[in-house]
Amino acid sequence: MKALLWIVLVAGLAANVVFSLIEDGALKIAVNVTTGVLVLAAIAGLVMLRHRSRL
Repeated sequence: MKALLWIVLVAGLAANVVFSLIEDGALKIAVNVTTGVLVLAAIAGLVMLRHRSRL
């Protein structure tokens, strides 16, 4: 599970950077929002896994 969250995090960041440099307009906004939500969810999942393993 942790590996999948790391993959989602890195892929989301990479997609955000690539589309920020390439696209313009509504597609850029939609992709940035979507990847931003995915990155935040992956970070939250990694933090939850870390706290759960400490208990």
